[in-house]
Amino acid sequence: MQFRTKARAVDLLGKGQIADLPTAISELWKNGYDAYADNLNSVLYTQGYEDVTSPFLTIADDGKGMSRSDIQNKWLILGTDFKSRDTKIEKGEETLWKAPRPVMGEKGIGRLSVSYLGSPMLMLSKKKGHPLQALYFDWRILENYNLFLEDVVIPLASIDKKEDFLTELKLLKEEFLSNFYSDDKEEQKRKDELWVDQIDLKKSIVQSTGSIELPNFFREELVEPLLGDKENIHGTKFIIFEPDEQFQLLKNWSDKRNNADDEDIETVEDIRTGLVGFYNEFKYKVEDAPISTSFLIKDKTGSRDFISSNAFFSNDDFDNCDHLIDGKVDEYGTFTGNIRIYNETISDYKYRPNKPANQKTSYGSFKIKLGYVPGKNQSILEDEVFKYYDDKLRSFGGLYIYRDDLRVLPYGRPNNDFLQFEERRSKSAGFYFFSYRRMFGYIGLTRQKNWKLKDKAGREGFINNSAFRDFKIHLQGLFLDLAKEYFQTDANQPIKKSQLEKLKDLKASEKEEQELVKKERKKFKQYLQNLPEKLKSIKKELSDVSSSLDQTLNSAEVPYQNIKAEFRKIDQLIAEFRNTKPQEPKRFKMNSREREKFEKLEELYDDFGKNLEDVDSLRTNALGRIEEGKLLEEYRNKFESYKDLLSEITENSKQNLKKAFDHIDKEFISTQNSYSEMLFEVYENNLPKKVSRKNIQDSLFNLETAFNDLRRKYQNLLDAKSDHLLRMNFEIDDDALIGFYKDRYEKALQELGDFKDLAQLGIAVEIINHELNSMYSQLNTSISEISTYLKDSKDARKHFKYLKNSFEHLDTKYQSLNPLYRRSRRTKRYISGDEIKEYLNNFFEESFRDEKIKFTTTQSFLDSQIFSFESVILPVFVNVINNAIYWLRSQEKPEIVIDYADGLMIISNNGPKIKDSRLEEIFELFYTRRPKGRGIGLYLSKDNLRTVGLDIKATNDSNFNRLNGATFLIGKNLND
Repeated sequence: MQFRTKARAVDLLGKGQIADLPTAISELWKNGYDAYADNLNSVLYTQGYEDVTSPFLTIADDGKGMSRSDIQNKWLILGTDFKSRDTKIEKGEETLWKAPRPVMGEKGIGRLSVSYLGSPMLMLSKKKGHPLQALYFDWRILENYNLFLEDVVIPLASIDKKEDFLTELKLLKEEFLSNFYSDDKEEQKRKDELWVDQIDLKKSIVQSTGSIELPNFFREELVEPLLGDKENIHGTKFIIFEPDEQFQLLKNWSDKRNNADDEDIETVEDIRTGLVGFYNEFKYKVEDAPISTSFLIKDKTGSRDFISSNAFFSNDDFDNCDHLIDGKVDEYGTFTGNIRIYNETISDYKYRPNKPANQKTSYGSFKIKLGYVPGKNQSILEDEVFKYYDDKLRSFGGLYIYRDDLRVLPYGRPNNDFLQFEERRSKSAGFYFFSYRRMFGYIGLTRQKNWKLKDKAGREGFINNSAFRDFKIHLQGLFLDLAKEYFQTDANQPIKKSQLEKLKDLKASEKEEQELVKKERKKFKQYLQNLPEKLKSIKKELSDVSSSLDQTLNSAEVPYQNIKAEFRKIDQLIAEFRNTKPQEPKRFKMNSREREKFEKLEELYDDFGKNLEDVDSLRTNALGRIEEGKLLEEYRNKFESYKDLLSEITENSKQNLKKAFDHIDKEFISTQNSYSEMLFEVYENNLPKKVSRKNIQDSLFNLETAFNDLRRKYQNLLDAKSDHLLRMNFEIDDDALIGFYKDRYEKALQELGDFKDLAQLGIAVEIINHELNSMYSQLNTSISEISTYLKDSKDARKHFKYLKNSFEHLDTKYQSLNPLYRRSRRTKRYISGDEIKEYLNNFFEESFRDEKIKFTTTQSFLDSQIFSFESVILPVFVNVINNAIYWLRSQEKPEIVIDYADGLMIISNNGPKIKDSRLEEIFELFYTRRPKGRGIGLYLSKDNLRTVGLDIKATNDSNFNRLNGATFLIGKNLND
């Protein structure tokens, strides 16, 4: 007797052993990794993309692929042991001449995970030196519990030419349908009996096979890349024509841009977290990872990567997190490594589990590296940095496990807190501290050292054997010890606590400052709203009193007593007007909307000020009409009037000071009450429940200890307040000083971050320049030669012409950038105005033409010379003229002129004039008034010119600004 195997056994080993979609895809990617692939990808083609009528899925790798013999003797034989044998693999053709890799698959059933993804399926596989193999199958046939494995026909074909593909696919489908139909009546009867209980399943399978429609691009994009005998053609591709219904959720996610139903989002994110980090990206920067994975969703709008590498963590993320645990667990279970707590590092931390010291563990040695970012209140990160980490933690936070740098599922997924961090934390967050969703990092295992940690079938985690149990217990012990020593509320080592107290003090001060700024901003907003009405009121009163004075002056005689009151009122109103001059806020910087309103107020104030000229003229006229003897009285009366105004100001300030001191007094009393309440709480908590000498002595000791701590904090708090008041200098405007330093600090932080970005961008441009040169050369050669291979047709000639013209246009633009590269700074030379003009004409040829700009240069400029670097001078002209082109769009006859005089190069245009208040401000980093401007061009121009002893400035001086628009000067000693 022998065992016989029902076909459904394969179904049970396939779909029955796979937990979910990510697991199924990961299994196929691991097989690709074992086949020495470097690129593993999945693509979901949905309706709307090109001519796709029904969605289908591809899983592909660029591994060594399979020959016909490999498919028959390995892929189609379940439980093969060729991967799990301890035969030594050597670098060669079987490894695609790459270094041997640790084997991931070992049970011989991982390939069956493709059945979980959907049916029917077409497998294409190409091995070097062998023709393309095509296998067609519908996995649902294995659900028939009447079939034995030997009853199932799996068609396989070899394809040599692209023209044969459709024919061979048709034959494959016909051969597969022979599982249901036969020309022989007796055989057909037998087949019918096998399906008599599952007629609907049979119909569904047959209908699926008959209704497969291939889009027009299918053969060209999916099949032809695997055809041919070239050495670089190899790999395997699975095409699933009716993907699992869960893939429809991914299409919804793609269509709705993450605005799908909440239930869908949860499922989609679960799939996503299972697919990201397939290779250990924690160890590498994205560009350095030896394996790349992608999952593209293609729809009517194009394609997007569902698991973009940039969204996941990288090695750089460990640098800036709040806490870091980085070390190794040796074969005895002892952890040794560095613990960074905020800004302080413990470099000699050790943890030894509770076990005999000389007894080796069953699980073996491994690496662990873990970053941690607590909640907002306990993080020292800046808001933007905290948000960066918080967003990633919400999506991908967790502790991942990798074996030989490939992820072990389901560890790292949101619902796999295998060390029970959240369960313990729910009992006491302050005691246990660690939260699974606030951490990111990995445990790095190897097949060689950790072989007793065995995966369950279907990658549902490790088998719960003694090695895994010890592994968990010792890791839990490590984190309990870390919490006890450093992280819990009352940790043995006060490193975290002391830094956190400083942080809380700093955040309290920041919060207090933020509240003050909030109040000041609210007052400023009200000030902006009220000031126009106030100016309007002053203007009306001044108009009324002026009219009264004018009427009096029209009479025959003008006694001084008759106009004395009007003079007093005019003085008072003018003083009140001067006092309403718009004042910028001192404690904070205006935002763009506030700045716009403020500038309108300035214009309103300036316009109103012009009316005072009429009032002064009227008053002068009045003074000329009164008796000379009365003029001295007017002088004395004006002096008394000014004294009254000073007294009024003093009285108002005294009232404000009184309010301030009342507020300070209340604040001191409130602070005293607060600390008295804390002391009373200590008193209540330490009252002895049972009166005895020992209990009372303990209570006395606790009360004294608590009071000393409270007294110290209370004294420090009051001293700080008192010292601040005593140190106050009425000659110094504290708000203005604080505002000045805040502004400087914020600018410094912003500049530092943006300088890093700019430097990185500059370095990247320099690096790729050599490659661009090479690529341009290749393109130029290829375009020149391709014409000989084109079909002699009208369409071919037309499209080739378009291609050549586009390339020549692109090449012209690229060549115009050459002088801007830093390498050209190696040569300092005389650059003539004529050269600069020619360069600018070439660079802005289209812009000048499209915008109808008249661009001219004077002869003195053409004859001028400047001794410097092309890479410094030319970008300055480009920046200035590029800005001018934007601002000239509102002009009927836009014009740009470049002149030369007194050793200065002068760039002028007839666009809007730059306000005097902004002549220097426009050179500040990130200052811009353009809607999509970056505000770096003029800043960099000025900065670069200064490195070579030159400078640039804007001017409204009529000697230079001859077009009455914006004018810039370039030269030496511009501030003299």
